[in-house]
Amino acid sequence: MKRIIVLAALSILCMVVNFCVNCSNPLDIENVAPPSRFTGVDTIYNLDTLNTSDTTIIVDTVIVVVHDTTGSQIICSRIDCNQKEIVWMFRNAEGSHKLEFVAFTEEDQPCQKLVVDVDGQEFSWKPVENPELIMEQDLNQNATIRISSTNPKALGHAIYICLTLSSI
Repeated sequence: MKRIIVLAALSILCMVVNFCVNCSNPLDIENVAPPSRFTGVDTIYNLDTLNTSDTTIIVDTVIVVVHDTTGSQIICSRIDCNQKEIVWMFRNAEGSHKLEFVAFTEEDQPCQKLVVDVDGQEFSWKPVENPELIMEQDLNQNATIRISSTNPKALGHAIYICLTLSSI
């Protein structure tokens, strides 16, 4: 009988110790300000924060603003699978201008057709057949030129395009 009493007393003692130990939770902070995000020289605290990046941003339009309108301006850009359109914005005076487009394409590239939009007037251009497109155009003040590719798309092959703009 004495053994049962000793075993019962030990069991109760173990339960009391277990209860006291389990009552303290190291994650509970009461009346204590959490440490700042970066403290110390080489210690970083990050409390209950999960950072997830699941967004991929692809820029497919490049805007070039050219400020000098005194002489000829040469601007170059390219169209490829990530950049489907070129937008050139000029600070030009209203009047007649000469636009000289030159394109370079890879030899094994499919014959792509470009659409050149000069202040709302669209022109069709196949750089494989004729690498130059030269025109004289009356431009409004602060003209905008957009160049985009129609089907077939670039499919990994880039088209390099340069424009020389000069006043007449």
